[in-house]
Amino acid sequence: MIHITSTITAFFISLLLLISSTTQAHAEILLPVSCDNVTKISVGQLKASDLGITIEGNPFLYFVAIYLTAGAAAKYNELASYSIILDVRPDGTFIIGNPLIISTPSGSLTSDLPYQNSINSRQLILFVKTKKRTLEAAEMICPRIIPTYHFLYDYLNKQRQKNRKTDNYEIKKGGY
Repeated sequence: MIHITSTITAFFISLLLLISSTTQAHAEILLPVSCDNVTKISVGQLKASDLGITIEGNPFLYFVAIYLTAGAAAKYNELASYSIILDVRPDGTFIIGNPLIISTPSGSLTSDLPYQNSINSRQLILFVKTKKRTLEAAEMICPRIIPTYHFLYDYLNKQRQKNRKTDNYEIKKGGY
């Protein structure tokens, strides 16, 4: 009886340990980036909901796209292939994650969204939560390269505010 009880206890302890350790642990790959292996930098914003991400108090998500030289892109793709995470959801959808740390001469950069970096045949994309951090990251990567800016939603919001002011002025001027 004691042997059966200890076997059952060991089974349940093993089962509990297995259940409690369902989170994945992956190594982050360190990619050294400098002006020598970057051709251009682009920064911008997206609606977070377009990527299926919810951010409290901010509907936008910002990105830094680092366009790499051909040699650097091939090397980084090979390195990054070792850290790819495939997260399959119960509904059949999946997310491909890539935990990367970007090492620059000014320091290191990581995504504000865990594992949501992207690397392809010519660029490395880093996602961050604030516009200020996006601009700081672009400066850290290569101060000599002036990034192209794609802050479309900021521009559209300014245009809407301008139109509201114009509409209000016309209404008051017309005597309504």
